[in-house]
Amino acid sequence: MERRHFLTKTAVAAGATAVALADAPNVIAQQRYQWRMSTTWTPALDVLQGAAQKMAKMVDDMSGGRLKIQVFAGGELMPPFGCFDATSQGTIESFMGAPYYWAGKDAGFQWFSAVPFGLNPNGMMAWYLYGDGLKLWEEAYAPRGTVVLTPGGEIYTALERGTIDSCEWVGPHDDMKLGLHNAAKYYYYPGWHEPGTTAEFGFNKKAYDGLPADLKALVDHACQAVQVVSFQEYEYKNTIALLKLKTEFKNKVELVKLSDATLKDLKKLADQVIKEESEKTPTAKKAFASINKFEKEANDWRLISEAAYHAQVASIS
Repeated sequence: MERRHFLTKTAVAAGATAVALADAPNVIAQQRYQWRMSTTWTPALDVLQGAAQKMAKMVDDMSGGRLKIQVFAGGELMPPFGCFDATSQGTIESFMGAPYYWAGKDAGFQWFSAVPFGLNPNGMMAWYLYGDGLKLWEEAYAPRGTVVLTPGGEIYTALERGTIDSCEWVGPHDDMKLGLHNAAKYYYYPGWHEPGTTAEFGFNKKAYDGLPADLKALVDHACQAVQVVSFQEYEYKNTIALLKLKTEFKNKVELVKLSDATLKDLKKLADQVIKEESEKTPTAKKAFASINKFEKEANDWRLISEAAYHAQVASIS
Protein backbone atom coordinates (compact mmCIF):
# COMPACT_ATOMS: atom_id res chain seq x y z
CA MET A 1 0.00 0.00 0.00
CA GLU A 2 2.81 2.37 0.88
CA ARG A 3 4.44 1.55 -2.46
CA ARG A 4 1.20 2.22 -4.34
CA HIS A 5 0.74 5.47 -2.42
CA PHE A 6 4.28 6.50 -3.33
CA LEU A 7 3.67 5.72 -7.00
CA THR A 8 0.48 7.76 -6.95
CA LYS A 9 2.27 10.81 -5.58
CA THR A 10 5.06 10.29 -8.10
CA ALA A 11 2.54 10.18 -10.94
CA VAL A 12 0.95 13.43 -9.76
CA ALA A 13 4.36 15.09 -9.56
CA ALA A 14 5.26 13.82 -13.02
CA GLY A 15 2.00 15.16 -14.36
CA ALA A 16 2.72 18.57 -12.87
CA THR A 17 6.18 18.51 -14.41
CA ALA A 18 4.70 17.64 -17.80
CA VAL A 19 2.33 20.61 -17.56
CA ALA A 20 5.23 22.89 -16.65
CA LEU A 21 7.26 21.62 -19.60
CA ALA A 22 4.31 22.10 -21.92
CA ASP A 23 4.09 25.73 -20.81
CA ALA A 24 7.83 26.31 -21.18
CA PRO A 25 7.70 27.27 -24.89
CA ASN A 26 5.13 29.96 -24.07
CA VAL A 27 7.41 31.38 -21.39
CA ILE A 28 10.38 31.39 -23.78
CA ALA A 29 8.26 32.99 -26.53
CA GLN A 30 7.53 35.94 -24.27
CA GLN A 31 11.16 37.07 -24.14
CA ARG A 32 11.21 40.83 -24.53
CA TYR A 33 13.54 42.99 -26.58
CA GLN A 34 14.36 46.68 -26.17
CA TRP A 35 15.90 48.42 -29.18
CA ARG A 36 16.99 51.96 -29.97
CA MET A 37 16.61 53.62 -33.35
CA SER A 38 18.30 56.88 -34.38
CA THR A 39 17.21 58.68 -37.55
CA THR A 40 18.79 61.24 -39.83
CA TRP A 41 15.70 63.45 -39.58
CA THR A 42 14.84 66.52 -37.53
CA PRO A 43 11.57 66.38 -35.52
CA ALA A 44 10.17 69.09 -37.82
CA LEU A 45 9.98 66.51 -40.63
CA ASP A 46 6.72 65.03 -39.43
CA VAL A 47 6.30 62.53 -42.28
CA LEU A 48 9.82 61.09 -42.16
CA GLN A 49 10.36 61.19 -38.40
CA GLY A 50 6.73 60.21 -38.04
CA ALA A 51 7.38 57.14 -40.20
CA ALA A 52 10.01 55.91 -37.74
CA GLN A 53 7.60 56.49 -34.85
CA LYS A 54 4.77 54.72 -36.70
CA MET A 55 7.03 51.76 -37.41
CA ALA A 56 8.04 51.49 -33.73
CA LYS A 57 4.43 51.72 -32.54
CA MET A 58 3.29 49.13 -35.06
CA VAL A 59 5.98 46.72 -33.89
CA ASP A 60 5.09 47.34 -30.24
CA ASP A 61 1.36 46.86 -30.82
CA MET A 62 1.62 43.76 -33.00
CA SER A 63 4.18 42.09 -30.76
CA GLY A 64 2.19 42.74 -27.61
CA GLY A 65 5.12 44.69 -26.21
CA ARG A 66 7.66 41.93 -26.84
CA LEU A 67 9.72 44.24 -29.07
CA LYS A 68 9.90 47.91 -28.19
CA ILE A 69 11.88 50.39 -30.27
CA GLN A 70 12.77 53.77 -28.77
CA VAL A 71 13.08 56.33 -31.57
CA PHE A 72 15.46 59.31 -31.50
CA ALA A 73 15.61 62.14 -34.04
CA GLY A 74 18.92 63.07 -35.62
CA GLY A 75 21.06 64.94 -33.11
CA GLU A 76 19.26 63.65 -30.01
CA LEU A 77 21.31 60.51 -29.46
CA MET A 78 24.06 61.12 -32.02
CA PRO A 79 24.77 63.27 -35.10
CA PRO A 80 22.24 62.60 -37.90
CA PHE A 81 24.75 60.87 -40.15
CA GLY A 82 26.26 58.85 -37.29
CA CYS A 83 23.39 56.36 -37.15
CA PHE A 84 24.64 54.03 -39.91
CA ASP A 85 27.97 53.27 -38.26
CA ALA A 86 26.38 53.13 -34.80
CA THR A 87 23.95 50.47 -36.04
CA SER A 88 26.65 48.55 -37.87
CA GLN A 89 28.84 48.51 -34.76
CA GLY A 90 25.97 47.50 -32.46
CA THR A 91 25.90 50.72 -30.43
CA ILE A 92 22.21 50.90 -31.38
CA GLU A 93 20.06 48.26 -33.03
CA SER A 94 18.49 50.23 -35.87
CA PHE A 95 18.35 53.47 -37.85
CA MET A 96 16.23 55.24 -40.42
CA GLY A 97 17.72 57.31 -43.21
CA ALA A 98 18.11 57.27 -46.98
CA PRO A 99 20.47 54.93 -48.89
CA TYR A 100 22.10 57.73 -50.88
CA TYR A 101 23.55 59.16 -47.67
CA TRP A 102 25.96 56.23 -47.57
CA ALA A 103 27.28 56.44 -51.14
CA GLY A 104 30.74 57.06 -49.72
CA LYS A 105 30.66 53.59 -48.17
CA ASP A 106 29.53 51.87 -51.38
CA ALA A 107 28.44 53.56 -54.61
CA GLY A 108 25.84 50.83 -55.06
CA PHE A 109 23.73 52.10 -52.17
CA GLN A 110 22.45 54.92 -54.37
CA TRP A 111 20.36 52.56 -56.49
CA PHE A 112 18.38 51.53 -53.42
CA SER A 113 16.94 55.02 -53.06
CA ALA A 114 16.73 57.06 -56.27
CA VAL A 115 19.00 57.50 -59.25
CA PRO A 116 18.89 60.96 -60.90
CA PHE A 117 19.21 61.56 -64.61
CA GLY A 118 21.10 64.83 -64.62
CA LEU A 119 22.02 68.29 -63.39
CA ASN A 120 21.44 71.68 -65.00
CA PRO A 121 24.72 72.90 -66.53
CA ASN A 122 23.24 76.20 -67.68
CA GLY A 123 22.68 78.61 -64.85
CA MET A 124 21.78 77.32 -61.39
CA MET A 125 24.47 78.26 -58.89
CA ALA A 126 24.34 75.34 -56.47
CA TRP A 127 22.05 72.38 -56.15
CA TYR A 128 21.94 70.59 -52.83
CA LEU A 129 21.81 66.93 -53.86
CA TYR A 130 22.66 63.41 -52.79
CA GLY A 131 24.30 60.31 -54.18
CA ASP A 132 24.74 60.47 -57.93
CA GLY A 133 23.28 63.97 -57.77
CA LEU A 134 26.41 65.09 -55.94
CA LYS A 135 28.58 63.56 -58.64
CA LEU A 136 26.50 65.20 -61.35
CA TRP A 137 26.90 68.56 -59.65
CA GLU A 138 30.65 68.09 -59.53
CA GLU A 139 30.73 67.26 -63.24
CA ALA A 140 28.70 70.34 -64.18
CA TYR A 141 29.83 72.84 -61.59
CA ALA A 142 33.32 71.94 -60.41
CA PRO A 143 34.83 75.18 -61.80
CA ARG A 144 32.20 77.34 -60.09
CA GLY A 145 31.66 76.02 -56.59
CA THR A 146 31.39 73.10 -54.20
CA VAL A 147 28.58 70.87 -52.99
CA VAL A 148 27.84 70.21 -49.31
CA LEU A 149 26.05 67.13 -47.99
CA THR A 150 24.12 68.46 -44.99
CA PRO A 151 21.44 66.94 -42.71
CA GLY A 152 17.95 68.23 -43.48
CA GLY A 153 17.64 70.06 -40.19
CA GLU A 154 20.68 72.20 -40.98
CA ILE A 155 19.74 73.29 -44.51
CA TYR A 156 17.74 76.41 -43.63
CA THR A 157 20.51 77.87 -41.47
CA ALA A 158 23.10 77.25 -44.19
CA LEU A 159 20.86 78.82 -46.82
CA GLU A 160 19.80 81.77 -44.68
CA ARG A 161 23.42 82.57 -43.74
CA GLY A 162 24.60 82.25 -47.34
CA THR A 163 26.81 79.24 -46.62
CA ILE A 164 25.07 77.61 -49.60
CA ASP A 165 23.48 79.39 -52.55
CA SER A 166 20.56 77.00 -53.01
CA CYS A 167 19.26 73.74 -51.70
CA GLU A 168 17.10 70.71 -52.30
CA TRP A 169 14.81 68.60 -50.16
CA VAL A 170 11.85 66.27 -50.54
CA GLY A 171 8.91 68.42 -51.64
CA PRO A 172 6.81 71.45 -50.73
CA HIS A 173 5.47 70.03 -47.45
CA ASP A 174 8.91 69.31 -46.01
CA ASP A 175 10.38 72.44 -47.58
CA MET A 176 7.90 74.57 -45.69
CA LYS A 177 8.38 72.57 -42.48
CA LEU A 178 12.08 73.41 -42.75
CA GLY A 179 11.31 77.05 -43.57
CA LEU A 180 13.08 76.95 -46.94
CA HIS A 181 10.38 79.10 -48.55
CA ASN A 182 11.48 81.93 -46.25
CA ALA A 183 15.04 81.85 -47.53
CA ALA A 184 14.71 80.93 -51.23
CA LYS A 185 12.82 82.96 -53.83
CA TYR A 186 12.86 80.44 -56.71
CA TYR A 187 11.30 76.99 -56.59
CA TYR A 188 12.46 74.79 -59.48
CA TYR A 189 10.67 71.71 -60.78
CA PRO A 190 10.43 68.86 -61.78
CA GLY A 191 12.47 66.94 -59.20
CA TRP A 192 14.41 65.02 -61.84
CA HIS A 193 17.13 63.90 -59.46
CA GLU A 194 15.03 61.73 -57.11
CA PRO A 195 12.26 59.89 -58.96
CA GLY A 196 10.33 57.67 -56.56
CA THR A 197 12.73 58.13 -53.66
CA THR A 198 12.70 55.39 -51.03
CA ALA A 199 13.81 55.87 -47.43
CA GLU A 200 15.19 52.96 -45.41
CA PHE A 201 15.21 51.19 -42.09
CA GLY A 202 18.52 49.52 -41.25
CA PHE A 203 19.17 46.94 -38.53
CA ASN A 204 22.22 45.58 -36.79
CA LYS A 205 22.57 42.06 -38.23
CA LYS A 206 23.27 40.38 -34.90
CA ALA A 207 20.26 42.05 -33.27
CA TYR A 208 17.96 41.22 -36.18
CA ASP A 209 19.16 37.61 -36.44
CA GLY A 210 18.65 37.26 -32.70
CA LEU A 211 14.90 37.82 -33.01
CA PRO A 212 12.54 34.83 -33.19
CA ALA A 213 11.03 34.17 -36.62
CA ASP A 214 7.66 35.79 -35.85
CA LEU A 215 9.24 39.06 -34.70
CA LYS A 216 11.48 39.16 -37.77
CA ALA A 217 8.40 38.81 -39.98
CA LEU A 218 6.64 41.48 -37.94
CA VAL A 219 9.53 43.93 -38.37
CA ASP A 220 9.66 43.25 -42.11
CA HIS A 221 5.93 43.83 -42.46
CA ALA A 222 6.02 47.05 -40.43
CA CYS A 223 8.78 48.48 -42.64
CA GLN A 224 6.79 47.72 -45.79
CA ALA A 225 3.52 49.07 -44.41
CA VAL A 226 5.06 52.34 -43.22
CA GLN A 227 6.65 52.91 -46.63
CA VAL A 228 3.24 52.74 -48.33
CA VAL A 229 1.49 54.87 -45.70
CA SER A 230 4.22 57.54 -45.78
CA PHE A 231 4.10 57.80 -49.56
CA GLN A 232 0.36 58.46 -49.48
CA GLU A 233 0.78 60.93 -46.61
CA TYR A 234 3.29 62.87 -48.71
CA GLU A 235 0.94 62.92 -51.69
CA TYR A 236 -1.76 64.56 -49.59
CA LYS A 237 0.45 66.96 -47.64
CA ASN A 238 2.44 68.06 -50.71
CA THR A 239 -0.83 68.92 -52.41
CA ILE A 240 -1.80 71.21 -49.52
CA ALA A 241 1.68 72.76 -49.26
CA LEU A 242 1.92 73.50 -52.99
CA LEU A 243 -1.41 75.30 -52.83
CA LYS A 244 -0.05 77.44 -49.99
CA LEU A 245 3.05 78.31 -51.99
CA LYS A 246 0.91 79.37 -54.94
CA THR A 247 -1.51 81.45 -52.85
CA GLU A 248 -0.21 82.63 -49.48
CA PHE A 249 3.37 82.97 -50.75
CA LYS A 250 2.75 83.80 -54.41
CA ASN A 251 4.52 87.17 -54.09
CA LYS A 252 7.46 85.66 -52.22
CA VAL A 253 8.19 82.39 -54.02
CA GLU A 254 8.25 81.91 -57.78
CA LEU A 255 7.75 78.45 -59.29
CA VAL A 256 10.08 77.89 -62.24
CA LYS A 257 9.85 74.96 -64.66
CA LEU A 258 13.09 73.53 -66.03
CA SER A 259 13.01 73.63 -69.82
CA ASP A 260 12.95 70.56 -72.04
CA ALA A 261 16.33 71.57 -73.42
CA THR A 262 17.80 71.69 -69.94
CA LEU A 263 16.35 68.31 -69.03
CA LYS A 264 17.74 66.86 -72.25
CA ASP A 265 21.21 68.10 -71.32
CA LEU A 266 20.81 66.66 -67.84
CA LYS A 267 19.87 63.28 -69.26
CA LYS A 268 23.03 63.11 -71.36
CA LEU A 269 25.22 64.06 -68.43
CA ALA A 270 23.44 61.64 -66.11
CA ASP A 271 23.90 58.68 -68.44
CA GLN A 272 27.63 59.27 -68.35
CA VAL A 273 27.92 59.82 -64.60
CA ILE A 274 25.67 56.92 -63.61
CA LYS A 275 27.65 54.54 -65.83
CA GLU A 276 30.86 55.67 -64.13
CA GLU A 277 29.35 55.21 -60.68
CA SER A 278 28.09 51.73 -61.58
CA GLU A 279 31.63 50.54 -62.21
CA LYS A 280 33.00 51.51 -58.79
CA THR A 281 31.96 48.46 -56.74
CA PRO A 282 30.45 44.97 -57.27
CA THR A 283 27.27 46.11 -55.49
CA ALA A 284 26.95 49.13 -57.78
CA LYS A 285 27.49 46.99 -60.86
CA LYS A 286 24.86 44.48 -59.76
CA ALA A 287 22.32 47.14 -58.79
CA PHE A 288 22.83 49.07 -62.03
CA ALA A 289 22.33 45.93 -64.14
CA SER A 290 19.22 44.97 -62.19
CA ILE A 291 17.48 48.35 -62.43
CA ASN A 292 18.37 48.71 -66.11
CA LYS A 293 16.79 45.34 -66.82
CA PHE A 294 13.67 46.22 -64.89
CA GLU A 295 13.29 49.63 -66.56
CA LYS A 296 13.50 48.12 -70.04
CA GLU A 297 10.97 45.42 -69.19
CA ALA A 298 8.58 47.82 -67.45
CA ASN A 299 8.75 50.63 -70.00
CA ASP A 300 6.03 49.28 -72.31
CA TRP A 301 3.58 49.11 -69.41
CA ARG A 302 4.59 52.55 -68.12
CA LEU A 303 3.96 54.13 -71.51
CA ILE A 304 0.37 52.88 -71.72
CA SER A 305 -0.48 53.39 -68.03
CA GLU A 306 0.74 56.35 -65.93
CA ALA A 307 2.59 58.17 -68.74
CA ALA A 308 -0.29 57.83 -71.19
CA TYR A 309 -2.85 58.92 -68.60
CA HIS A 310 -1.01 62.08 -67.56
CA ALA A 311 -0.15 63.04 -71.14
CA GLN A 312 -3.75 62.57 -72.29
CA VAL A 313 -5.24 64.51 -69.39
CA ALA A 314 -2.77 67.35 -69.90
CA SER A 315 -3.64 67.55 -73.63
CA ILE A 316 -7.38 67.93 -73.08
CA SER A 317 -7.38 70.18 -70.01
